[in-house]
Amino acid sequence: MKNLGAFNNAAGLTVKGEKTEVPACEPPTTPKIVKTAISAIPNVLVPNEWKVSYKLTVDNTANTTTNFYTLVDQPKFTTGTSILSASVDGALATLTAGKVTVVGTPAEIAGDTTHEYTVVFTVKIAAEATTLAKCAVTDGGLNNQAVLTVGQDTKTSEACLDPQDVLPTHTKTVVSTIQKTDGTWDVVYEVKVVQPAKGDFNPGGASANYDLTDTLKFGAGITVNSASWAGPAGAKGSWADPMKDAKAVMATKAVIAAGVTDTYTVSVNANLTQKAVDSGSMTCNPDQSTPGGFLNAAVLTVAGKDLTAVACSEPAIPVVGKKLLSSNRNADGTWNVTFLLEAKNPSATTAAQFVLTDTTPGLSAGVQAKGDWTAVAVGAGTPVPTTASWAPGTTAPVEKCHGVDGTSILNKGEVTSGEFTSSAQDCGLVDAYGMGIVKTHQPIAGDAVESGKGQLINFRLLVTNHGKYDTREVLVKDPMPEGLSINADSLQPTKDWDFTGTTATVLHAKYIGNEGVFAAGMESVITLATTVGELPRTGAGNTYPDIVNTACVTHNKPDDRAENDCSTDKVPVTTPTPKLPNTGMNSGALMGMGGILALLGGLLIFSAYKRRKEQDELARN
Repeated sequence: MKNLGAFNNAAGLTVKGEKTEVPACEPPTTPKIVKTAISAIPNVLVPNEWKVSYKLTVDNTANTTTNFYTLVDQPKFTTGTSILSASVDGALATLTAGKVTVVGTPAEIAGDTTHEYTVVFTVKIAAEATTLAKCAVTDGGLNNQAVLTVGQDTKTSEACLDPQDVLPTHTKTVVSTIQKTDGTWDVVYEVKVVQPAKGDFNPGGASANYDLTDTLKFGAGITVNSASWAGPAGAKGSWADPMKDAKAVMATKAVIAAGVTDTYTVSVNANLTQKAVDSGSMTCNPDQSTPGGFLNAAVLTVAGKDLTAVACSEPAIPVVGKKLLSSNRNADGTWNVTFLLEAKNPSATTAAQFVLTDTTPGLSAGVQAKGDWTAVAVGAGTPVPTTASWAPGTTAPVEKCHGVDGTSILNKGEVTSGEFTSSAQDCGLVDAYGMGIVKTHQPIAGDAVESGKGQLINFRLLVTNHGKYDTREVLVKDPMPEGLSINADSLQPTKDWDFTGTTATVLHAKYIGNEGVFAAGMESVITLATTVGELPRTGAGNTYPDIVNTACVTHNKPDDRAENDCSTDKVPVTTPTPKLPNTGMNSGALMGMGGILALLGGLLIFSAYKRRKEQDELARN
């Protein structure tokens, strides 16, 4: 007998003194224990309370023999949890010495059989579940051990759960930003705290609790006059001194059930100062992490973590613009000077209150007003001026218009919004700017052209600054009439004029000499050659009209003498006389034939006249 272990047995047979032994052995068999973690479900009504479930399986399927066993369950939950109760297959169980007896009296289990038990613990987690040590850490998580005893044999199996909180989230938005008639700003925010409804994101329909604070982070130079909040179930509060303490507590350990949204409204009234505008602190920072504009931050504290949601809006700052539209000379020697005063709101979403004023400090020496200044609203929606007319100023300050001294009319505009003020001004110079152009063509043989002959017409454009001051951006345009085309190689002078953009039908010349400055009293001549093509016929007799060509000059200043901004030149066109064909007859014979034709024509006319007269007489009879 070689193997004395297990349940070993040998049979011996002796025949004629010879002994034969046949052994047989069967090792002892016992079931195994398998523990499986089922779930950790939060209590839907009590925050931080959980039901933790495990399945214990006594597995004897690998054996054919019957066994007897006992079974205990001993939780090894991590620090920060306490067991409130335990149950086995729905029946309340007692926790003794840290153990729950699942099967106390040895139970019989047949071969190829399993027994299953469900053990549920109700536990209290001192803090949020996410603060617990995880199963991956030694002694972490909600670890549980099952101990199976069969005779003297003991087997164990463990399973661990990491409970996951279903935590609320929050958002913050700006509801409105409105400027009041007193210039202050009312800003309203909304904070929403949302607990997921029972479903994929909240399988157990868990509730939660949270803390909520709100902090005003307005830009420097924005003065908060008052701030208050209102929450669910009539909760409300206010900031005692928002300029000293910008934070307000809106909720502490508030319980929110699954599928519920708690809404808070924050209302603020503030002043926008000139400092905030000048420093740029009235605008929201791109990352909205540092103060600027009407920035507001709501901090939601859940699971030991602070979650921040921000919302920011900006006040609308109207800007003022003042622009000289025209200073035109009338036939009687007086001048009409017109300015455009604009107040613009650059914001596409926020309205602004403003006061707009216009001031004419005084007139320069040699300028006398005829009547009052007048103002009219321009464009739909523009308010009618409160003051439609007013007398000009009586003082005569020394003013510089466009950088030079001269006869001037200064006009100022100012916009006021709350504590913010902005101004703009422009100056009208009387008889100051006047560009002119004269277009002529160089005489050609007979000073006339014929259609389709390919003749050249050379044009001369004299550009002159008749004004008192230099000007810039001088541009000459000269569209060609039908049948006339520009020869690109003929354009001169290229050192003073940029002809980029010129085509065969349009001259486009920009002055580039003297760094683009066209000085007062200065003249410059542009020359170009054009080719005569097929010209259009018009009028009685299908004749050719004159070639009419108009060139104009513009610049970057209001022109005081519009009458010489354009010049028209005319080139006569000859309509050729048709020639008779050469028949080879002498002139005498031709003249004779002509006489005969003329006479015959007279006879035909007379005959027709006589015949018609006879018809008329018959009709009368």
